[in-house]
Amino acid sequence: MAIIEAAFTQSEDAINFTDEKGVLIRVNEAYLQLYKFSIESEVLGKTQSVIRSPETPDLVYKEIWETISQGQTWKGEMNNRAKDGSDVHIHLTITPIQKDGKIIGYMGVSQDRIPQAQRDWQHYHARKQAIVGILGMGLAHQLNNPLAALLLDAEFIEETLTDTVVSESRRHHALTAAESIIRGVDMVSKVLNHYLEFSTQDIPESNMTFALNELLDDCLMLFEGQLHSTGIEVVLNPTHDLWVQGNRSQLESVLFQLLSNTQKAFDGSGRASKHISISTKVDESTGRILIEYSDNSGGLPHNNPESIFDPLYSIQCGDKSCHGLALSRKILREHGGEITCNSGNGEVRYRIWLPLAPPELRMRPPMVRMGKMKEELKIKVLRPIPPRISRRELGYTNPRRTRKQDSQKKKKAD
Repeated sequence: MAIIEAAFTQSEDAINFTDEKGVLIRVNEAYLQLYKFSIESEVLGKTQSVIRSPETPDLVYKEIWETISQGQTWKGEMNNRAKDGSDVHIHLTITPIQKDGKIIGYMGVSQDRIPQAQRDWQHYHARKQAIVGILGMGLAHQLNNPLAALLLDAEFIEETLTDTVVSESRRHHALTAAESIIRGVDMVSKVLNHYLEFSTQDIPESNMTFALNELLDDCLMLFEGQLHSTGIEVVLNPTHDLWVQGNRSQLESVLFQLLSNTQKAFDGSGRASKHISISTKVDESTGRILIEYSDNSGGLPHNNPESIFDPLYSIQCGDKSCHGLALSRKILREHGGEITCNSGNGEVRYRIWLPLAPPELRMRPPMVRMGKMKEELKIKVLRPIPPRISRRELGYTNPRRTRKQDSQKKKKAD
């Protein structure tokens, strides 16, 4: 008994004992420190409502009592409130104490989640910085072609304006080229702005409400250069008007991790046909949003897809490493969601569930972007590309290129 008492009093975890009705009868020093009470008598004889946070839903407490009253242990993460009103994030374990088959009380052990949350944030930040590096390299190639097209449009307008006589047809084509420049600059600006937003959000942001298609659109807008450059085709089946509430940057990082792993897996697969399929809908059985993500990169090299969510999971994808999704699952669960994985027939398939945002929080229509989802149910391009007019059809030649070609011809003739 002396050992048990010493363990109780000296434990760094907050320990409390209650009677069968949940009234506190013992707490240790770590409990008092965690919840900022001075002496034990401040809480004895009271229920856990003395530390209850208004942010914790009634459903959580209902689930706890339904579990422990049946003699089972309950484990989970929750928010409580200290005496001074500050929030306390804990991992809680409640174990029923039984005698002769009858519950006579409960033991609760609370572990402060702040140190672990800080480690999780450092892990998330490190992974995010790796993604930012990958995106940065891809953007350099992704923006090269639009900038070259903008230069051609600008040269065509310059040549038209310097002509003494400009036909109505040529004037019309010059206006079209000007519109093309405006669209191109808008697209480049949106890509760079979103890249900067994602790469500089280092502090955990508060929850916000946003359209899911908007999130998918931004992710694909940043990743399309890497996917296209390796011949990966994306098939998108979106359902419109699906709204999510949560940390946008964290949810984006989940999708980026899936896209990054897929690209690495394809690099080492040697497959000629490469495709990713993403669909969104409401899961009628749960009432939650369901995102179905699959690729034909060859499947996982083992028969245990669940192991991909282990913290130390890593497999070799060609000359690169594909990392596990432990942090992605944690992020989704913190948002009230879940992710599962299965593999077979050369495919890897993920199912992601997220709660629908309450109707009263859907306060604005989705943002219209250059890469907005098409109305068709199925598209096979990442972004709609505005039609361009052939310079040959316009009788336009690049004056710089023409002068260079004339010079080369003259050298050959000499």
